[in-house]
Amino acid sequence: MTGASRWNLQYISQDAVPIFEQLEDAHHARTLTKVGRELLRHLRHEHVMTRRELVNELYEVGEPVALMGARACVVTKKEHRVLDAAPGSSWERYKAAGIRVWDRSTGDWLF
Repeated sequence: MTGASRWNLQYISQDAVPIFEQLEDAHHARTLTKVGRELLRHLRHEHVMTRRELVNELYEVGEPVALMGARACVVTKKEHRVLDAAPGSSWERYKAAGIRVWDRSTGDWLF
C-alpha cells in the first residue's frame, strides 16, 4: 500500500487522531506535500495481526480466511514501539499496551 491509501484506514489510535486530523486538513488545503511529510513522520501504518501471525494463519487455514484478519491501524511512532513489545496477538496487543482505537466507519471506540 502506498500514498494516501496507506493512511486512509478504518482504525486510528487515540493519540494518532489529532495528527491524522491535521493531515486531513493539510490535504484539503492542498498543502499535503509540505505539511503532510512532517505530519507523517509521527505516524505509523501498523499491522494489527503481525505479518508473522498472518503468514502462520495462511499456512493453517488458507488465504481467504486468513486475509480477513489482515487489518491495519494508524498509530503514533511511540505507540508502534510499545506495540512491538506488547504481549498477545491482534487487538490483544493494543489492549495490553493501553492503546484505545477509534473505528472511523462506525464512529465508535473499539476499546
